[in-house]
Amino acid sequence: MDDVTREKLHARLDEILDRRAEIEPPESPDRVNYLGALSGYAPSTPEVPPADARELFSAMIELARDALGDQVRRSGLWRHYSNPAQQRKIVKSWLDELWPIINAPPQSALTIAPQSELTVFDLMDAISALDAGEIRPMFVANTGRNRRANRWSLAQTKLEALAWKRRLLALGYREKAANFEITKAFQEQWDTIRKWQPQCEAILGRSHVAVSLGHAASTADYYVRPRSGLFGPVRPDPIKSLQSAGDRYRAELNRSAELSKRKGRSPDA
Repeated sequence: MDDVTREKLHARLDEILDRRAEIEPPESPDRVNYLGALSGYAPSTPEVPPADARELFSAMIELARDALGDQVRRSGLWRHYSNPAQQRKIVKSWLDELWPIINAPPQSALTIAPQSELTVFDLMDAISALDAGEIRPMFVANTGRNRRANRWSLAQTKLEALAWKRRLLALGYREKAANFEITKAFQEQWDTIRKWQPQCEAILGRSHVAVSLGHAASTADYYVRPRSGLFGPVRPDPIKSLQSAGDRYRAELNRSAELSKRKGRSPDA
């Protein structure tokens, strides 16, 4: 790390500490008084405004990310798995490392968090329960109208179609040519496909959709980024990859229809 980068990081930390001093209420001496805690005294301290707290939290996370650097962040946490079941173990290992910053301590030594307050330990317990074959309420799927078991996966494949539109335009395709290639791969009319974004945002979240679409139109995209070296990296044919995306969409569409039939045959339907 060069001296200029180091100084910038120190300056950002100073800004964060100054901002914390502005928004965090002063701590009452009685708050940590043992006798006061025993007597059940819980001093009323003004809360930090949530918007200010989230802004400060984000700034600190960005500082930690930049201070650690890419190599440390990639090597510091377990990432690779040999089978899908290990994915839950990876998430649990991340929470083991991060819970001190994620989980806020209680107000006093004897304070117990209310039952309605979600803590990182609730999430860790729910993940452990999955390994034992029990599904805790946190992970019970929402049910009701239009909620098939693959609703999320189907929305992901629809988002792929929208991302491919941006990707093809970035690759130099004209508007009509891009629309034609996508309709051919997904076997849906473009007038249908272009209306998928609100559906995807409702199911996947607006930020998830925005990040995916933004990536597909950027130089960070595998298909779009400039070639390096004499010949550049070997890439698959984008049209073949688009066809594979269309195949995944139709597979999820067929699975959704099959799940709908099963639900109709269920005695509980």
